[in-house]
Formats: sequence, structure tokens, C-alpha cells
Amino acid sequence: MKKTSICKRVFSVLLAIALVFSCALTSLAGNMISFNGDNGTGKQPIKLTSNGGKILYEMGDDYSGSTRTQYIGTNPVGEVVKLTAADTATRTFMFWLDEYSGRVYSYDRSVSFTVASRMHLRAQFAVVSDTEHFVTYVNYGGNKLLDSDPMYAFDEDINVPAAGVLPGFTFQRWSMTEQEIAATTEDVVVYPIYTVNSESYTVKITNDAYVSGAGTYQNFQTVNLKAEPVNGEGQAFSYWKDSSGAVISYERNYSFRINYNVTLTAVYGEDVTPAPVARVSKIVPDTTEFKITFYAERSVPTDYTVLSHGLLVSKTEQTEDSMIVSAAGDSATAGIRKVYGNSNENCGTFSVAQSNVDIGQSVYVRPFLIVKNAADAQFIVYGDIVSAANG
Repeated sequence: MKKTSICKRVFSVLLAIALVFSCALTSLAGNMISFNGDNGTGKQPIKLTSNGGKILYEMGDDYSGSTRTQYIGTNPVGEVVKLTAADTATRTFMFWLDEYSGRVYSYDRSVSFTVASRMHLRAQFAVVSDTEHFVTYVNYGGNKLLDSDPMYAFDEDINVPAAGVLPGFTFQRWSMTEQEIAATTEDVVVYPIYTVNSESYTVKITNDAYVSGAGTYQNFQTVNLKAEPVNGEGQAFSYWKDSSGAVISYERNYSFRINYNVTLTAVYGEDVTPAPVARVSKIVPDTTEFKITFYAERSVPTDYTVLSHGLLVSKTEQTEDSMIVSAAGDSATAGIRKVYGNSNENCGTFSVAQSNVDIGQSVYVRPFLIVKNAADAQFIVYGDIVSAANG
């Protein structure tokens, strides 16, 4: 019987290196915090499906330990859902797919999440066959590049898609060649391999005393900023801010991968309450590929847990009242769509590329975080709405 290639495990590691930057900058300016429903009374729609395999569900009292091919319902905010994909005689597990964003959610057979917003996960299985294997391609963000679930004969020619342009990187090759795919009987997930472009960026800090981390860095190199807990006047550290005056982090010492120039100030002596913050840190229009890439970054204090995060994206102008998580649709054709990040560390960033953007056309985005505090109360944190025109 054929096996599943471990290359998909390698992909998840490389993706983390390329796109999940530790303790990245975020902006408090314009952030809005709203209560995300009361645990036990507030509910969110949850849909869980498979393409032929079985799923073991653990959620509340009604579905504890039950096995089904799908689940559609509404679940209490804060409830923990545990899932395990089970092979059958005719199907073997490949990955979990987030149907709303089109991204691979996890390659792990067993996953769990806390109910925070509407969700649709699909367990992707490959058909067990002695003559064919499952071959799919994903881009740098983990999105499937083909809508179908392709099965190819072991020596059949492969339909290879375009890898896509990743700002700051140069595409080198796919993780497997067509010849390597044709030579294996394993089910495989193929991902692009990029190298980092040779570019440099500068970090400036306006106050020289009691801080460190200023300098010139190479593209996506790690910057380690440090501020002393108390300055020479006996004032306690409050937050970091950028040149626009926006608060970007309450963390005294934090690190991030750099892909832009930035001027920072360590602020002391202000009475503040640390809170989760989010922002769009960089925008890259592309008139050749007709797309715009947005980088969304976050900084969340350690007494909060990140349940999910992402970007709201629209091609039509939006307001703070209209561009909210509950108003967003779940398909690529929705007026406002949600795109979730795959990693829920307290500090980090991910990129979203909006395709099919004509020259001169604008795209509107808004970062969001769904977090819970030590009392398990959930909140939605919004960043500023940012727009950019292509070209």
C-alpha cells in the first residue's frame, strides 16, 4: 500500500521560517476592542466535513467521542473542540483544510481549537489505490493551488501550477520535481522553496540610553530590541512607539523579523495598561502579477491567549462599523472576506496576497485578533483600516 510523503511536514517548518516572524511590531492606533460573547450563551457556527474519511469529534456532552463524516452546528464560544481524522479501508488522511481561507490548517491528524468565530474545517483524505496517488501543490501561504483533489497515475504527467511571487524572496524550485513525483507511489504535498533576497533595512531608536537594538539588518533578519525596566529618572518602561506616535508594543524586550525601515522610541513614565494590538506593517503592490501583498503583525501581552487572527479584505471602501468579523463572508467572492493566520503565537506576522487587482484599483484591509484573558473572557481586537492602490 502506498504511503504519505513526509515532505508536507517539512513544508510546515519552512513556512514557519518564512512567514511567522517572532514578536513582530504592531500598532495600537485605531484599535477597537469588543467583547466576543459570553461563554455558555454566545455561539458560533461550526462546520466540519471530510471527503470520505472518518472524523472523531469531542465537543461538549452531545458529541463526546462520536465518529462522523461531518458535523454542522453552533457551539458555545470558549468550548474546546478536539478532532482526530481516522483512515478507512479506502481513504488515508492528508491534512486539515480551512475552507474559508483555502489554507492548509494543519498536517497533524489530531487537532483542537477553542470556539471563537465561524469555522469550517475539512479533513482531506487521499483515495487508497494501487495505481494512483494524491498530488497537490500549495503556495507559500499554504493555500491549495488547485481546486480539485487530484489523483494521478504513478507515471502520469503532472499539472504544475505557477509558484507565485513572494515579496522579499526569489523562487528557486518546487520541493519535488515532476520526475521525482512520477517515480514515487506515495501521496505527496508539494510546496515552493524560496531564498531570501539580499536587501538591508535600518532600525533607529531615538533615545540612546537604556535601550539597544538599533542598527542595519539584512532582509528578514531577527531584530532584538531591549529596554531597561527603569530609566535614569526612575521612570518605569511603558511601551514602544513608532515615528507616527502609534504604540506598537508593550513588551519591554521583543524580537521581530525585519522587512522595512523603522524609527522607534522607548517611552517611559506613562501609566498604561498593556493590551493586545495589531497593525498592517507593510504593503507591496505588484502591477505585473496584478496583486497586492499585505503584512499583518501583532503583539499580545503574555496574560492573553491568541485564539485566532487574520485580515479582513475587501475591494470596496469600508468603515469601522462595516469591516468587522461578524460581517465578513467566507468565500473569495464575498464583499468582505476573512483570511486567517495559521500560527497563534502572541507575537508574529503573516502575509496575505489579494489577487486580480487591476492597476489603479484599491484594496481595503483590517487586521483582527480574537483573544481570551486569564478569566477566559473573549475579545476581538481590531487594527486600523488600511487601503492601497495597485500601481
